[in-house]
Amino acid sequence: MARRPWLMVVALAAIVNTGYGTIFYAFSVLLGEGAAAGEFSRTALSAALGLGVVVSGALAPLVGAVCDAAGPRRVFFAGAALGFAGLAGFSRAGEVWQVVAVWTLLLGPAMACVFYEPAYVAIDQWFERSQGTALGLLTLIAGLSATIFIPLTQWLVDALGWRGATLSLGAVLLTVAGGLAATAVRDRPGEPAPCTWAGSTGPCSTAPARPTGASG
Repeated sequence: MARRPWLMVVALAAIVNTGYGTIFYAFSVLLGEGAAAGEFSRTALSAALGLGVVVSGALAPLVGAVCDAAGPRRVFFAGAALGFAGLAGFSRAGEVWQVVAVWTLLLGPAMACVFYEPAYVAIDQWFERSQGTALGLLTLIAGLSATIFIPLTQWLVDALGWRGATLSLGAVLLTVAGGLAATAVRDRPGEPAPCTWAGSTGPCSTAPARPTGASG
């Protein structure tokens, strides 16, 4: 097996790790009295998270079908963008209905796009053999999410307050998950790597095309 697919598994695991950490596990810290629960009731916050999880589960089959048809890269990137928008919106929410709205309309779909489902599709597409090893590596790295993000979130809350911490987590999600989706994830074997010339994000060949009419 070539080296590239295994490097992509690490990238997939980092995306899932960051997605779970910034959206799901960080929420356990935000439920503290010194965080969002100091402004909203824990019942309302838990209900908002619950609705987001329900939306994520409902969208999982659709996300899997889209990944299977079009590849996971755009799905991951969309999830990172939705997650950033949702966490930014949560950090600015002043009313309970706003909290519920961002978790239902933005963070629920984001969870469906940056959790395990797209990564499973990518591994299924890339690995005819050694799928068990690839899945094991994925879950090993992604499984460290709580260990990393719960203390990180607490540190951010202590340093920036819960609103600043939530916005910072959104920036982490967009940078890590969005960046890896754009640069390290390929949709299918044989697809060219994303091109970086002149800011392009599409596939590229090994060298820039010659100008029309160039000789020699």
